[in-house]
Amino acid sequence: MKKLFSIFIIILTYINCINGQEIQKTALTSDYNSIVLLGSTDGYSYDTKNDTSILKYKDFIVSIRIIEVSQDIRIFSEAKQANVFYNSNYYFKGLINNRFAIFDEGTTNIRGLMIYDLVKDCEVLNISYQDNLLISNNAIAYKTEVYLEPRLRPKCPEEIEQMPFKIYLEKQLFDFETLKIIKTGKYICSFMEWFINANPQQ
Repeated sequence: MKKLFSIFIIILTYINCINGQEIQKTALTSDYNSIVLLGSTDGYSYDTKNDTSILKYKDFIVSIRIIEVSQDIRIFSEAKQANVFYNSNYYFKGLINNRFAIFDEGTTNIRGLMIYDLVKDCEVLNISYQDNLLISNNAIAYKTEVYLEPRLRPKCPEEIEQMPFKIYLEKQLFDFETLKIIKTGKYICSFMEWFINANPQQ
């Protein structure tokens, strides 16, 4: 059957029970992949041209073309009348404060989070993370691997204790105003998925 290349838009809205804030997720879906933006990111207008999705923000235009398991991303600055970002290794996750572009990288449970300042043309955060990303109060929350002394290690579920590649994660925040990482001291147990899948049973 011939595959369809048309891109359509699906709006999914749900309630964040933690803080009562309504979060809107937008999925721009194609036959091969999808563009899923984080809730609470900047609003935009949407258009398409050939096989490219075009997200028009206040001062920037983000063009995304799906390529196999990643996205070809170009960001055009209205002020500079030039492209200020180009990459084909990330997934675009949204824009914050009409300035910071959020990108996700990877295909396992250990992923990369990169935040790029489109005004100053530089990275402001590049870190590995697990689990979900959440934006609230002008900050993005994520969980990242940390080394813990035995006295600080949380009690892990039995199924994780049995795993050879157990790790510990800390919930951290990146503040978009101060551009600083806030460590919360809240830890959980997790594992490295790619090690588990490295030697599948025959």
